[in-house]
Amino acid sequence: MNSKYTFWLSVLLLVGQSAITDVVGRTGPPKMSLSPKQVEIITVPYCDLAKDQAKYAGQLVRVRAIVLSWLDGASLYDSGCGKVGIEPVFDCKDDEECSAMRKTLQKEMDYNGDVGRVDVVLIGRLVLPPTPTAKPRSKFMIKEIEQTKQIPRDIPWPGERL
Repeated sequence: MNSKYTFWLSVLLLVGQSAITDVVGRTGPPKMSLSPKQVEIITVPYCDLAKDQAKYAGQLVRVRAIVLSWLDGASLYDSGCGKVGIEPVFDCKDDEECSAMRKTLQKEMDYNGDVGRVDVVLIGRLVLPPTPTAKPRSKFMIKEIEQTKQIPRDIPWPGERL
């Protein structure tokens, strides 16, 4: 290789290395001038979510529904569409966070025998069963419980008439 090119290549490498050391070595990683991308949360009526699950699968959504809870399970429900079937599941990082979510739901839960209900606003993602004909139900992976509200006793339970 020509000594003239070797000299200039060496100078470029030294300058480049010096610049990297100045930015990373002294001040830590360079600061990003772009703000982090905000994740958009879509507000969806429960009946739309239940009716058109494929449309919302995997998206971060906010939904208002009734959580029905019984001894061995739970389901989301809305009397406006009569759809029961999406299973609410806590999507938490550890047992402590799951316990806090459970307590938040139970605080406003109204019970009728072994069945409880609470009006909620949830943020999470819908996960569909592996195949459309699979027995497991779709799951709503709850990331956050925005609101809970006790349902008045004079509001009929699913399947109940006034």
